Amino acid sequence: MANDSHYDVIVIGAGPAGRTAALRCAHHGLKVACIDDHPAPGGACLYGGSISASAMIRAASLMTGAPDPAALHAHRKRIVAKIGADIAARLSKAGVDLLHGHASLRAGMAVAFLPAGRKRTRTLHAGQVVLAPGARPMGLPGIAVDGERILDPSQALLLAEPPARLCIAGAGVIGLEIASLWRSMGSHVTLLDARERLLPMADETIVEEAARCFAARGLDIRLNARVTAARQERRGVTVEYERDGKGCTEHCDVLVVSAGRQPATEGLAAPEADLLFDERGEIHVNDDCRTNLPGVYAVGDAVHGPMLAHKGIEEAIHVAEIIAGRTPQ
Repeated sequence: MANDSHYDVIVIGAGPAGRTAALRCAHHGLKVACIDDHPAPGGACLYGGSISASAMIRAASLMTGAPDPAALHAHRKRIVAKIGADIAARLSKAGVDLLHGHASLRAGMAVAFLPAGRKRTRTLHAGQVVLAPGARPMGLPGIAVDGERILDPSQALLLAEPPARLCIAGAGVIGLEIASLWRSMGSHVTLLDARERLLPMADETIVEEAARCFAARGLDIRLNARVTAARQERRGVTVEYERDGKGCTEHCDVLVVSAGRQPATEGLAAPEADLLFDERGEIHVNDDCRTNLPGVYAVGDAVHGPMLAHKGIEEAIHVAEIIAGRTPQ
């Protein structure tokens, strides 16, 4: 393929929103490229999120005796590889060019594409561009994730052995998934969350039942607990937090920072592209997911709204219909 290649549509990101946009546009007969920097298409949810966590939790629940971490990781890898391969096959069958590497929007409907493992950037051109970069873990001020004793949720899934004492800063859905996984393998798990209520977006009756289930499994969930600092020591991590106006500490072997997710828009567009972001790093769009740049759309976790797969898929379908010159349903 030549260095300069032209597509009707270039989609950046192959998570649920991105691959849906690519497949839908290809279905309408458009020439489409889908660029993603993961090992295979699927997005962060597949490689370091709920799908990986759910696969390991389910496998652990079916094991007799103490779960084997090596077996769980092997199972996770098989599931991830199978789903990734299935998605790649669907894209290929639809005629989508799946490109593995980093992409950055440039001025004039150009996309700079750096293939994985290469040093030379190629320039691609498109009639329309759909931005679907997804989201990444959010940190906490003053706490540096080092990948060793202080981890983000994706790294926490890859631990070779269950830590004796695990502390999780954040008791949202992701934090509770991580907690459930490692508790099932014998870790003592403490969750610290600054909010007054567990899972505040959920129905109160469901939350009460969930809290009872988590307590029965041995999870130590402390609400009104705002993590303020963490320091590494010879034998672990000391976590400092405020609760009910008092300063408290918790000692653990590993700290997981699970403070939510933020749009993965860093490096998505060069300054000269003049793409408009808000203060949270979200891409500014109108009701039709159009950005401030003509012909450029954005969908999924990188735009305002809940970071849920079905929301991104609906946006992607809407955009693909507009690009294809059809009236969205």
